[in-house]
Amino acid sequence: MRWIFVLFTRWVFFEKAVFAAFSVLGGACMISQMFASKFIENSRQYNDYNFIIINIDGIIIAATEKDRIGNFHEASYRMMVNKEKIAIVEVEDIPRYVGVKCGVDMPILYKHEAVGAIGITGIPAEVKDVLSMARMSIETMLEYEFYKDDLARKRGNRKRFWEMLIDGDKRHADELIRYTIENGYEPHRYRVAILIEIKDRKLSFSSFADILCASGLLNREDILLHVEEKGYIIFRDIPGKEENLFRDYKNIIHIFLVTLSVYFQQMGISFKAYIGSIQNRMENYFYSYRHCRWMQKRNLHREFFYDYLQDYIYDTMPQTIIDGIFNVVDPLMDRGMRDNYLSLMRTLMDNNYNMNDASASLYIHKNTFNFRFNKIKEHFCISPMQNDRDRKFAEILYYYLERDEAQKKSGT
Repeated sequence: MRWIFVLFTRWVFFEKAVFAAFSVLGGACMISQMFASKFIENSRQYNDYNFIIINIDGIIIAATEKDRIGNFHEASYRMMVNKEKIAIVEVEDIPRYVGVKCGVDMPILYKHEAVGAIGITGIPAEVKDVLSMARMSIETMLEYEFYKDDLARKRGNRKRFWEMLIDGDKRHADELIRYTIENGYEPHRYRVAILIEIKDRKLSFSSFADILCASGLLNREDILLHVEEKGYIIFRDIPGKEENLFRDYKNIIHIFLVTLSVYFQQMGISFKAYIGSIQNRMENYFYSYRHCRWMQKRNLHREFFYDYLQDYIYDTMPQTIIDGIFNVVDPLMDRGMRDNYLSLMRTLMDNNYNMNDASASLYIHKNTFNFRFNKIKEHFCISPMQNDRDRKFAEILYYYLERDEAQKKSGT
């Protein structure tokens, strides 16, 4: 029976030629004609036996003798309906059944259920053992094909799950929750998106996941996604009490990134991490992902999104709104004043309006800083250091000028 082994080995090498081992109809698995035909085609190369393959409706869907394809095989059909282990058709039995020849038929089982049948033509006593081996072979091949199909389905579902997490289409919220549960995650937990950007070298998704698992950094509620060639998203689970959420989440993420840095340094891998907002509903996780992207655009590596809320709000404000407020400013500020304003205001905001720290960060004397800033105060008749309303005006004007400068550089 060496041909049985050769047949299965050949099948594995030709697996790409078989697109579907079965079809699903009304919840029941059935052998496809493509699968059956491939089995018959391969078996003919190694033996001279005449095989037939029958679907669960009793129709011959593949046969060594091509003229039998499409015929009803009553003996096999009855065998499957009555859940019998074998159907033997002797010469004298032929008139009793429709579409049969002398031979033996056996059900093809998958998970203890008949999904079709295989038959062999010949004197039953001489071909019965051959058919037993052939059935074992086709069941092994079928199980292998079912496994591949199930694996492909799971990969497809996982890819769909990833896409739905970050595409922001709330119409599919119920489907997203179903995929979340199928993938073994609790759908409504507090999680923060972290975008990991690998620098200088490629790192496959499986290798990246292996590093996280080996380091003990990935817990069962962390959701890991591959979003681009050198980019990975981790929706980091934030456990603990709700009342401590904003107190604890920075520490949890800080420890995660420090530990990851140690492992990456040992492997010679450099990376950047961009941290999004906290979300607790699957259909809202895409917000956290978008906030990561905004942090990446701003090159705010290892910074926390909530520390840049004002920047984010001004940066995402519709251009028509902010233009309508400040379009009169252009003729009022020359190039020198614009540059001075952008430099001083950014430094003040970054240093919590501490004049000493702001001047030090620009490497200029405090008096020089104050002199330059007084010109701005006089020009717009504002006192950002003392008056909160003036400070808000000055900051919004800063974001307008910053965006205007960026648009001029990009030519938009």
